[in-house]
Amino acid sequence: MSVAKNSLEVHYYFRENDASHLFDARKRNRCEHALVQIIVETARVLDVRVKVEALPPREGGFVERIVFSNRLRATAAWMPAVVTAVVELFALPAKADDAAKQAVVETLSAAVLAYRDAAALEMCRARLVELVGNIKIRKQKSNFFRCLNGYHKVMRVGFSYVNADGVAVEGAQQLVEREGFSRHILLRDEIEPLELENSSIQVIAPVLFDSDTYCWKGLFDDQGTQRIINFVMKDSAFKAQVAEQKIAFKTGTYLNCALSIGRRVDAEGNVINTRYTVTLVSDYYDGAGAHIETKQGKEHRRKAKEEPAQMQMSFDF
Repeated sequence: MSVAKNSLEVHYYFRENDASHLFDARKRNRCEHALVQIIVETARVLDVRVKVEALPPREGGFVERIVFSNRLRATAAWMPAVVTAVVELFALPAKADDAAKQAVVETLSAAVLAYRDAAALEMCRARLVELVGNIKIRKQKSNFFRCLNGYHKVMRVGFSYVNADGVAVEGAQQLVEREGFSRHILLRDEIEPLELENSSIQVIAPVLFDSDTYCWKGLFDDQGTQRIINFVMKDSAFKAQVAEQKIAFKTGTYLNCALSIGRRVDAEGNVINTRYTVTLVSDYYDGAGAHIETKQGKEHRRKAKEEPAQMQMSFDF
């Protein structure tokens, strides 16, 4: 059997006393689905079109090879880097610290240099950082190991890059033992909220009394897309002014505010917005064209000017 180049080998090691080479079909299907989704998302982040095909499985426990290909010569040259990225990402625990994530970025950078060139690395460096923190990949990897964690026949799983000669690169296999499966499983679906300092919301329906129980309704400008949202008003000073009838709402009233968006990840790794909270109203337009800056908005801007600007690289979502 000939083996195409640029392949990912996934080796499921069974218990020593199990020589059946049989894999539960439903669990294999779930694992394969997660694998394919990780490959597709990796290629998307790296902006590489990839065709994914499976070769017949082999014995030795249970060994699968997934072939990466592309007919365009320029794109095909990226395939080794894509396979390497998938292999390295499978070795990264769900709660890896920034040092471990940075080490993976450096490994992937070396792979891009080896298979491409310095210009290609410069072009995709930010994408490599994005790849390591990608929540969809982390969720699908969690699905993969959660499935295996409940399948006690599999004692370990190995991921290897198969080179152009059809041979797994020596010393490049990432092996995850059964006791380490849980380290790759996400314990909760909630992720860090998205904090937006300068959001614009057109008020549709305010809450005219001081309450955290009822939600306001507004039209939120979500990166150019107008979206109707229900949101909680947590700016106590602004709420007090509304309750005291010091602020009148008319058609066209806009709030410029700090908005916190609660988020969770669904089963496929898609990010779902779950809750919108206005933490600060910095200024607003009253619908008649008047622009009013709030006291808390002025204070916030004053403090922001006093704090030195800090640059920080983050892998987390």
